[in-house]
Parts: sequence; C-alpha cells; structure tokens
Amino acid sequence: MRVDRRLCIGLGSMLLLFAASQTALPSTVKRLTMGDMVRESALIFEGQVTSVDPRLDANTGRIHSYVTFQILDTIKGAPGQSTVELSFLGGTVGDLKMEVSDLHIPERGERGIYFVQSTSKRMVNPLSGWDQGHFLIVTDTRNGFRVTTRSGLRISELTPGETKPGFSIGTASGVRIAERDSEIGLDVSEFKEKLRSIVVAAQ
Repeated sequence: MRVDRRLCIGLGSMLLLFAASQTALPSTVKRLTMGDMVRESALIFEGQVTSVDPRLDANTGRIHSYVTFQILDTIKGAPGQSTVELSFLGGTVGDLKMEVSDLHIPERGERGIYFVQSTSKRMVNPLSGWDQGHFLIVTDTRNGFRVTTRSGLRISELTPGETKPGFSIGTASGVRIAERDSEIGLDVSEFKEKLRSIVVAAQ
C-alpha cells in the first residue's frame, strides 16, 4: 500500500514535507566563516561513510537517518575514536519519505572532511553550517585526491575568512573556489594542513 500523506512542521524558517514524493521549500542557514565553524565544531575529521540507516520514530512520526563514519584522521576533537554515528533528520522508510530542504545526508561510500557541531545532541543536521561543514574527497585521475565542496566545486585556498552577513551559499567565508580550469585545487594533505592552522589559531 502506497503512503501518500503530507504533514508540514515548522522548524524556524524551514519546511519539512512528509510524503512519498514532494517538493521542499528552501531553508535558510546563516553563512559562517571557517573560523566560526572551527570554533563551534566539537569534532572535525576525515572519514568515510560505511552505512546509512533510516529509521522511523514511532513516537514522533519523524524519520532520522543514522550515518556511521569510519574516522580516518581526527583534526579536532578527542583522538583515538575509530567510528562515529550521526543522526540527520530525513530519509526514506518504505513508501514514506521525509525531506528537509537543502539538507544533504552523506551517502554510503563517500569520503570527506566533516565539521560536527555535536556528537551527542539529536539535531536536524549535526554538521556545522550544513553544507558549509560538508566537504568531499574525490579522485582526480591526473592529480590524485582533491577536496571539493559538497556540491563538487574545487577549492583553491582556505583561510579563517571574514564575516559576511547573509545566508549560506553552500560554502563558508574563507573557502576560495577555483575559478580557472588550470587551478587543480587543494589536495587532501594541503587542505588539512591549512585547516589545522585555523584550528590552532582558534584555540
């Protein structure tokens, strides 16, 4: 039996839509600086997604996707942890789909660098600044592993950034996007070296 029910719940300026299929309205997330994200993140790590487990909460009627990461390198936070599980609001269970506009749940198999605001609180999105704290590591056949934004833009520089009022455009202030094809972008070691410098300066 196909589920075709729709329920709107206001979370600030976000609209959540529950249905087998739906169109979500844009959500508003404040634009942060890289310095902001470093300071507000309890954990920053390089990792790989090993599983994504959407579960329906019978008490609230909401779906949460529980994403398990293998931690490959801890950049900020207590070292020694090999895995971490984070809960994201949304997902699909059977014919029931719950979607939060502009929230992108990490996919199984992806590798990236993640800024985690809290590992203990259940949040709509535990990543600082949503997409701003969600970087991907992709393979460039000519140039090795490169770091991109969640949307796939190559990154040529990383600085603490300057405060710019307004809403997120998917990248934090301080993340410079490669503008020319000749800019191959930062590789993983370069990105992490610059990021560690920001972490040290923020302490």
